[in-house]
Amino acid sequence: MVAIKRYIFQKKWIIIALIIIGAAGWFYYYNQAQKNAKNESHVVRKQTIKNTLSFSGEVSAEEHVILKFQTTGQIGWVGVKEGESVKKYQAIASLDWRLVERNFQKYLNTYSKYRNTFDQSEDDNQDTSLNGSTQEVRDAAKRLLQTSQADLDNSVLDVEIQNLAKQYSTLVSPFDGLVISANPQAAGVNTALDTAYEIVNPASLYFSASVDQTDVVKLKKGMAGEIIFDAYPDHKIRGVVASISYTPKAGETGTVYEVKIGFDPSRLGAYAYRLGMTGDIEFILSQKEDVLAIPSQFIKTEGATTYVYKQEGNAKKQAKVVTGEEIDGTVEITQGLKAGDTVFEFPKK
Repeated sequence: MVAIKRYIFQKKWIIIALIIIGAAGWFYYYNQAQKNAKNESHVVRKQTIKNTLSFSGEVSAEEHVILKFQTTGQIGWVGVKEGESVKKYQAIASLDWRLVERNFQKYLNTYSKYRNTFDQSEDDNQDTSLNGSTQEVRDAAKRLLQTSQADLDNSVLDVEIQNLAKQYSTLVSPFDGLVISANPQAAGVNTALDTAYEIVNPASLYFSASVDQTDVVKLKKGMAGEIIFDAYPDHKIRGVVASISYTPKAGETGTVYEVKIGFDPSRLGAYAYRLGMTGDIEFILSQKEDVLAIPSQFIKTEGATTYVYKQEGNAKKQAKVVTGEEIDGTVEITQGLKAGDTVFEFPKK
């Protein structure tokens, strides 16, 4: 009876051991299968590899102005409305000229008065000198003449200032453009801090980008790229570097430079592009066409030798290759592979 119990006990442990060994084996082969399954593959083909540089920006304008009156007063006339086109040197708005004209006439009258006084003082001073007056009288006449001269000079300055005020009482567009803001749009109100007329020339739009110092050295004037505006994602437009700032932009967290990129603002019709529209531009720094290339993840380098893990018949084998240029994570293969070959990631150890 004891022998039978011992036999059953031994068989029990043998069965448990076999189960453990089987589970361990299954787990091992399962892990290997998972590792192999994770080895991605890539079919070798000829392609174009490009090294690109891209950054974001927005639309700005070379000819963009906000006109404000330099003197206070009442708006006497407004000749434009928001959204209207204007010509170069066209009058936009003016102050009430009546007060300006009266002040101008007042200072002209004052000038005439001081002119007469000066002429009289000059005659008196000459008479005093010629008639043998005392030195004290001559000095007094000379001081009076100098005072008259100063009054006359001040009156001339007053007239000139009023003439400038008359000129400044009218706002004039410095270029052909579009009125994008007009405040106020009617006469009869006094000027205020927000009294302004904003004009932009749509033909002078450009794409402005802030480029980091590490990238700006890769650009030069005349380089062409493709712009895609967020408002028109299905349209690409050619852009050309017009200028690169020599000094960094103020108020930025890093060292960045403004790059101005010209484009044709009439490409999609009049006023299709507007101030502040955002987008991205891409430049091709280098490009190789019709070359065999694979992602760098399928390549392994040991010393001076480069390998790939390729399909040969029903097996996967390590094979030597010769590489060329690497661009943006893609490596040119000059020897060792042909179009249609399949390469795999190297098995993980």
